[in-house]
Amino acid sequence: MPRHVWVNSDRLEKGSAVRNVGGMELTVEVSPYSIPKAVVGRYDDRRGRFVIEFKYIDDEKAAPSPRLSDGVEIREGLYSHKILSISIPIDSPHLESVGVISLRTRIAKALKERLRDVEDPDSPHGPDVLNQEVAEEILSDATLMELVG
Repeated sequence: MPRHVWVNSDRLEKGSAVRNVGGMELTVEVSPYSIPKAVVGRYDDRRGRFVIEFKYIDDEKAAPSPRLSDGVEIREGLYSHKILSISIPIDSPHLESVGVISLRTRIAKALKERLRDVEDPDSPHGPDVLNQEVAEEILSDATLMELVG
């Protein structure tokens, strides 16, 4: 059964960043379309994976292929490149605290790999860096425990 966690965007600290553009410091904020309104966690029996879905105010289609890192699949929006879902292979749907730590470690590694070769974090062709920072903030240990159940 899916578990939902609602996101209060007013409480997020990672919703903006300071960029130096031509010698001027500018504050760049995450678009409201790139801040999840909810996160859903569920175990996919058929595939043996724990799936975390980010729900947004729009319903953007996913890019045809996910980004892969050590078995972890990250689905991105076709146009925005924001994170739509993260799918992690696990042996059993009932995770204890050690399992949640392992899950978080695998997610963190895959997200770090996703940004490894990003030269320009504001490029419209690469991954949405600010969206990822928000996703990482949302996926705290407490949230993962709630999603896993």
